Amino acid sequence: MSDLRDQLERLTAPRQPPDFLDELRGRLQQEDRAAARRWRRLAVSVAAVAVPALAAAAVLAATAGGGGSTVDRTVSCATGDMGGIAGFAVDANPIPVGFHYAVLSVATDQDTHVLLGIDTRYKGFALDTSKCRPVHTKAPLPLTPAGLQQGMLGRCLVPGRILVRLRVRLNGAGKALSALLAVEKESTHRPVAFVRWSRKQAAAYFGSGCR
Repeated sequence: MSDLRDQLERLTAPRQPPDFLDELRGRLQQEDRAAARRWRRLAVSVAAVAVPALAAAAVLAATAGGGGSTVDRTVSCATGDMGGIAGFAVDANPIPVGFHYAVLSVATDQDTHVLLGIDTRYKGFALDTSKCRPVHTKAPLPLTPAGLQQGMLGRCLVPGRILVRLRVRLNGAGKALSALLAVEKESTHRPVAFVRWSRKQAAAYFGSGCR
């Protein structure tokens, strides 16, 4: 034991380059700026279409309760380029450190094109009608993570179209409190992703085509 202790005491940490800390700070700042740009893109998208999206969804399915409502909507969306292969990305974030709002989104085209999204600063939710269209399925997408594995934020490589079901609970001001989101490949009805989200916490589950 004493020999092992002597060896451990002789160990020294490798010398870091003089600019190591500056480089690390630069990388962290770049990541912070990228995250902020992503939030701003979603915020602009939500601000532009939140009111009509909410109005259309409320007509389809809304139930009063507790001064708010519950909206349940299913849409078919076209996936886009995610680095040479068609697919989409899921962001499911509660209120992060340094921010005052929570975000849930399904995006494509290298995360720059929000198909469907929620930003708790705005009423309702955003829906890109140029890539998504409402559908009525005989069997609604199950709002469960059955067959999927829990993970963090995910990118899913799914060419063609996906079905996205969103059930969102709104407060009396029309802003999202919590949501369930399910995604499946439209042609095969294979489950791809599921998210349980609220302002305070989120859990995401993904299939084998996601990373």
